[in-house]
Amino acid sequence: MHRVMGDDYETADEKGRQMVYLAIDIANATETEDSMTLEKMLSIQKTSFAEFDSIMSNVDGSVVEMFFGDAAGQTDGIYVYEPEQLKAVNDLITDENLEKWRSYILTSYLQEIGGYIPESNDILRDYNPESKEAEDERAATLVEVYLPVCISEEYAERYYTPEIDKGIHKLFDEIIDSYDELINNADWLTADTRKQLVKKLHGIKLLTTPTPREVDAADAKLIGENFYESSVNISKKNDIDAIKKLPRKVSLDEVDMSAAEFNAQYLPCNCINITVAIMQKPMFDPEGDNAVNLGALGSVVGHEIGHAFDSNCINYNADGIYDPTWLNDADLKVLKERADVLSDYYSKFTIMEVYHVDGELTNGENYADLSGIECVTNLVDDEEELKKLFKSYAESWSTLAVDSDAISTLKLDSHSPAKVRVNAVLASNKKFNEVYDLKEGDGMYIAPEERVSRW
Repeated sequence: MHRVMGDDYETADEKGRQMVYLAIDIANATETEDSMTLEKMLSIQKTSFAEFDSIMSNVDGSVVEMFFGDAAGQTDGIYVYEPEQLKAVNDLITDENLEKWRSYILTSYLQEIGGYIPESNDILRDYNPESKEAEDERAATLVEVYLPVCISEEYAERYYTPEIDKGIHKLFDEIIDSYDELINNADWLTADTRKQLVKKLHGIKLLTTPTPREVDAADAKLIGENFYESSVNISKKNDIDAIKKLPRKVSLDEVDMSAAEFNAQYLPCNCINITVAIMQKPMFDPEGDNAVNLGALGSVVGHEIGHAFDSNCINYNADGIYDPTWLNDADLKVLKERADVLSDYYSKFTIMEVYHVDGELTNGENYADLSGIECVTNLVDDEEELKKLFKSYAESWSTLAVDSDAISTLKLDSHSPAKVRVNAVLASNKKFNEVYDLKEGDGMYIAPEERVSRW
């Protein structure tokens, strides 16, 4: 980017090197090995805007006003996850480092706008090759970034059919009923705790289609004289809208993910969002085979519902409020002991026969996986139907990953690798062992005393 602005290679290289040193200094003040957990998030104390500005003392004027403007008066502070990192940033804002910061701002800006002006410079043209395919990809990316709500609504209107709506609610109700049976049969928990868990279960709300957006006729003015101006206007409008949300109470019914995103999630407020995209074939066919549906989307729905009772979200009561004391101490102790056993179980699994899963990091997601399969297999008894279910489940996780990426995610991702999400779960599943008559020496055989179960 410095070469785009006219510097020779050596000068540009040195400016870039100095900018990297700045980033390294910030990284050294950052707890890079720390993983974000619900407990850590909830333990963070809010930093007032006045305190935030006092930390950023090397900046002339108010940082809060610089980034929030008049909207700063709409809320009373900000949550800082890494205070030491923030202090390090402030310590580096000095006259001595001014050129390094300029390099960062300049290169970030040129990288952002380079796609709009590739014809102005050979280097920018190399980064942003001109072709019909490149233009289409750039346009699609920008539309996705700037107009996600519009895309979400359009996608839902096209693909969320009455058949899918009826099918997903039927599937959801079946899985809730299955969980009800599993929880009530979990005699290792006290009757009072089972009653509380069932209450939470039946309070889970299914969210599917996006929350309708507010249409403002004035938004038509965002379209400027050219592509760049329109993009800037829309980006600013999105930022303003996000800031306006700061003082508002979070809506428990508001869908967070785009309908076009292939995903699903459980929210601690006791809702699950299953997107329209993941309800499509081959994950779900409302007119298709029930066992196949259960193995694919059914296991996903079961997984998300299972999060309500995983090692993290078990700390939220039936009303979706964080309350680690809502269950009695004896049952909490049993739940913790079982979670520790689950962590040990998963830590024995590997990828490439060398690299071990971090059972503690992935505990919450592993619990949800285990729950989901226990739930859907509880709905099927026929051997051939179970085989369809297991095959469908395994196929839904078929994927490819570059070795280095797969290894790095072991330390970064709260989910186990796809292969383990299949093998570790099914190897402990009672019906899987019965259907395939697994014996000692078989690749997926786990001794009965070493198997794990959620319920």
